[in-house]
Formats: sequence, C-alpha cells, structure tokens
Amino acid sequence: MIIIHELPLSFVDYDGFRDVLDFLAPDFNGMSRNTLKSEVMKLYEVEKSRTMMMLDENTSRIALTTDMWTSNQKKGYMVVTAHFIDKMWKLRSRILRFIYVHAPHNAITLADELWNCLLDWNLDGKLSAVTIDNCTVNDSMIKNYLLPKFSTGLVPEDTILRGEVMDEDDE
Repeated sequence: MIIIHELPLSFVDYDGFRDVLDFLAPDFNGMSRNTLKSEVMKLYEVEKSRTMMMLDENTSRIALTTDMWTSNQKKGYMVVTAHFIDKMWKLRSRILRFIYVHAPHNAITLADELWNCLLDWNLDGKLSAVTIDNCTVNDSMIKNYLLPKFSTGLVPEDTILRGEVMDEDDE
C-alpha cells in the first residue's frame, strides 16, 4: 500500500494508521519505518535483479530517455528510463535510475551519471538511442562527453548510430 500510493515511510507511525491496524488485526504488532525501509529495499533488489535478467536476455537494442529536474529544495534529480521490445514484441519500459545529482549540474557531471548507469546495467553495448530534452547542457553532455566514449572503442562502433547525433536543429 505504501509503495503503490507513494506514501512516506513515516506513514507506519501515523496514529490513524496504527488504529486501523489494531482494529483489523489486533495481534499484528506493526512495524517501524526502519523495518519498512529494509523490506522496501529487499523488494527493490528483487525487482532490480528481475529487470537486469530481462535486459540481459533481451536481444534487441535498448533506447534510453533521461531527464533532470530540480526539487523545491533546489536539489537536482536525474531519471533514466530504458525502453525496449521484448521477445514477444511488447514494448517495455523500466526506470533504471532515479538519483540525486550533486552540483554542479554541468555536462561532465550528467555524462558521468548517465555513463555509470549504462555500465551498472550492462547497457553500454546494447544502446540504440538516447532521448534528452533540448537543454544546452544535455547537448554538450552527449556530443562532448558521452559520444567520445563510444568512438574510442569502449563499446562497439556500431552501437549508437556510429557516433552520429540527430538533433532537431539539424537539417
């Protein structure tokens, strides 16, 4: 329930929630937010392993989308999502990383985070495309920092359009 409804882990400490639990299951002792966090992390590891196996077994290329935004507390976050066609020809999407990105949010920092994600998920040799928004920093991240990793032989040359960048401004 807490994950499905995106509730804070502290929800288990709310008096109203504890009252409902006592009414529905008087013998249940409840759990602390630390226990809940531990259980959520176990579930995350199981789902991450499943997704990793699905991506490893996938024979098609994988496209990524990534976006960066700033919270009300002026903290930057990046999300990286993989998109691929499975063996049943069904489009699948999985969030691979949702991470706090330390300042400065420049091209080098963002490229490092994206590259680390590719390596962590073993996608550096399966990538077909990366879709980003039209921010100048993103253009620099791809052209100046990410693409050179592909052209230096760190990954197969035919992986990502042979290093070509398709830009909406290109005619």
